[in-house]
Amino acid sequence: MQVMAKVEQGGGKTERGSMWYRSAAALVGGVCLTLVVIALKVEPAAAGYGSHEQLDLPRCGFLERTGYPCPTCGMTTAFAHVVRGQFGRAIAAQPVGALLAVICVTLMGVSFHAAVSGKRYNLAGLVFYINRIIIGGAMIFLAGWGWMCLRIWLKHGM
Repeated sequence: MQVMAKVEQGGGKTERGSMWYRSAAALVGGVCLTLVVIALKVEPAAAGYGSHEQLDLPRCGFLERTGYPCPTCGMTTAFAHVVRGQFGRAIAAQPVGALLAVICVTLMGVSFHAAVSGKRYNLAGLVFYINRIIIGGAMIFLAGWGWMCLRIWLKHGM
């Protein structure tokens, strides 16, 4: 917790962020807003994957070659479901994609709030948990891929 204390004491400005901080927050919020707008334009694919093809992106080569989805199959579909409030369908399509979409929408709101109000969010404490965050994220990512493969296997009996 020493890092957090140093950040709070050393900055001097804990109530309002600088113009750089506000600009960075607005940029992050803008990137998240762009992803949300794209997800709103995409119709979720009934199969649970393949929605990205509406953005003129190629079909998943891994899926075509093996019959099983790649680790990111269903992400666009999950995002498209989340922005429509269809959380159950989003989780069924790609659990990790649903989680990332919720994080993206939340981060968008927090970022725009920071940009407008200047409120500083002290995230220095997360540095102490970075290894857990990375390992946990990787495990969740692999579990999401396993879920996708299991769905395909049960559906087609491969």
